[in-house]
Amino acid sequence: MLNEHQLAGDMASVGPEKLRQWIALFKDSALPLVEEIEAARAMNDDVNIKRLAHKLKAAAPAWG
Repeated sequence: MLNEHQLAGDMASVGPEKLRQWIALFKDSALPLVEEIEAARAMNDDVNIKRLAHKLKAAAPAWG
C-alpha cells in the first residue's frame, strides 16, 4: 500500500530525482522477493513464504 502523504513529504524533502532513485532501489530489492514469494506459494512452501514475507516487511519501513 502506497502512503501518498509520505511520498509527497519525501518529494518535498529530497526532490523528484532523488525520489526516483529511491523507488528504483526499492524495486530492485523488493521485486525479487515478491517473485520468490510467488514461487514458494506455487510450491505450497509455507516456511519460505513466511521467511520471505518477513524479509519484505522488514525492508518496507525503510522506504516509507
